Amino acid sequence: MAAKKSKPHQTGIKDRLSALPDAILCHILSFLPTKNAVVTSLLSTRWKYLYRSVPKIDLDDYLPTEAARRNCSEKTSNGFIRFTNRLFSLRNSANIVTFYLRCSNTYEYWIINDWICAALCRNVQELDIHVEHPAGDHLTGEIFRHERLSSLKLHGFSVKVPEQVFLPNLKILHLVYMTFLADNYHMSKFLLGCPLLEDLNLTDCDLENLEVLDLSIPSLKSLTLRDNYYIATIIISNPNLEYLMLHTSSAEHVVKNLKSLASAELLSDDLEISSKLINELYNVSFLAISGSCFKKLVASGSLSKLQCLTHLDLSPFSEDEFRILPRLLDGTPNLEQLTLGMASIGEFEPQGIVSDLLEVKPLCLAQKLRKVDIFDFVDSETQFNVVEYLLQHGALLELMSFQFVTTKTPEKWPFSMLRRLLMFPRCSKACKIALVE
Repeated sequence: MAAKKSKPHQTGIKDRLSALPDAILCHILSFLPTKNAVVTSLLSTRWKYLYRSVPKIDLDDYLPTEAARRNCSEKTSNGFIRFTNRLFSLRNSANIVTFYLRCSNTYEYWIINDWICAALCRNVQELDIHVEHPAGDHLTGEIFRHERLSSLKLHGFSVKVPEQVFLPNLKILHLVYMTFLADNYHMSKFLLGCPLLEDLNLTDCDLENLEVLDLSIPSLKSLTLRDNYYIATIIISNPNLEYLMLHTSSAEHVVKNLKSLASAELLSDDLEISSKLINELYNVSFLAISGSCFKKLVASGSLSKLQCLTHLDLSPFSEDEFRILPRLLDGTPNLEQLTLGMASIGEFEPQGIVSDLLEVKPLCLAQKLRKVDIFDFVDSETQFNVVEYLLQHGALLELMSFQFVTTKTPEKWPFSMLRRLLMFPRCSKACKIALVE
């Protein structure tokens, strides 16, 4: 009778992961969504209670399939509420560093406010609350009086700013799809209570007929204003501001004292390009700007002020803006990277464009330009002329990438078009052609 094969000796195998200190294991679990971190309690008695001390709570009621979302019932929402309530009730005294909450379903304000207050009681430092369909009153005022809060990101709330705002350590404030209730001084009170604020983002906010929005915060380094409503005047005076994004056209912008500005995005076609705004762009190295805004910039004769510009993103680039390309390149002698969105350029032949390209030989093409990204390429003769011009005169060009206007992958692009792109003579022998999806 054959002897049974002996099993390998396993007594020397150790569970090195479970042997790690609680603090390290909790840090590892903080990279998981909370529902997944809770599941680890089933691994062994060593892991049973660790999830209660994880410094990050990451909750999301999102349902992964369209069918599940269509069939979402009150029972599903109630299950999420019970899970979250129990999570906070079982949690030990350990502080919460980050509370992230995303709610796609409808919940009463008082439920969400209870969760926020529970996090505030545990000295939360970072709040990121995204609610699609809140029902009821408005956001709790306790959120405006929490001295440990360093980051506050809110999406989809109605809010009534209290008389006293005390957020002495807040550095990041992102407000998206927010409605501010009460008087015209709500944002002023809010911002006055954030003396260390560095990053401010106001996107699609209803500011209830605010006459003046003064954003003169000395500590501010990044400012994003996108599609906000009912503001008459916006004052931007920030000596430490490094990044500015304006995508709002309804307000008058009073811009001054932006000596540290390095990156700017001016993306509204209706944005008023004032001389004061242009004067504050003299030090930027990156500028993303809509074609119509850039046309206003060129018309003002202020291109010569962009001597520090090294990366220009010009999208969309239409037929009218296309005509000023030679002046664009000639006015930015230190340009190293150029991005062009060409969806608006079709089959047309603007008078003189080819001859203008041949006559002007900008300094940046000979000495600086290294990368060109072309988006929404539509295979028009005019576009080919520009590509040929850039390749023939870009002495230091290293890369030119193309994204076709359709959803086709590069493998499905017309062979004739690809062949023509690849056959253009190149001044720079090191230049490569890249096709991207």
